[in-house]
Amino acid sequence: MPQAPHLRLDRVLAQLRLYEHPLLNFTARAKGEGVEIIIRFKDESVPVHTYYFDLHPRDLDDSQFEWSFQRQLYDALHDYFVEMFIRTPQDRADCHRKGPVAAADSQETDHVGTAAPGCPAAQGYRAAMRQSSVLYNSKRKLINL
Repeated sequence: MPQAPHLRLDRVLAQLRLYEHPLLNFTARAKGEGVEIIIRFKDESVPVHTYYFDLHPRDLDDSQFEWSFQRQLYDALHDYFVEMFIRTPQDRADCHRKGPVAAADSQETDHVGTAAPGCPAAQGYRAAMRQSSVLYNSKRKLINL
């Protein structure tokens, strides 16, 4: 039987109180008939984004809600932490660096020859990864419709 939106939000907030993390704060708010989960990095001096994901009313009303909620939360945490990367091995390949010697001669690499965050190719890769994550989350939402 469908629940009222405020009951769904209360159910999610009760579940979130069961989770404690040393780096992250969790909260939620009503969003239409569903609930939006908000994950924030505790240390606000670190410049990382806030992560949002939606829970569909059908998932919120499911008798196995607690299990599906944990799976969705852990999937979101994985996505969030992957999105936090400021450099990956692909950045180095995208910037065509040849190792530590090339790094010493370049303003765009750090001391070990990897692409620095300012590298245009690295920025493009990170933007593509963020877009990929958005598309993945959109597909996941569509599946849950």
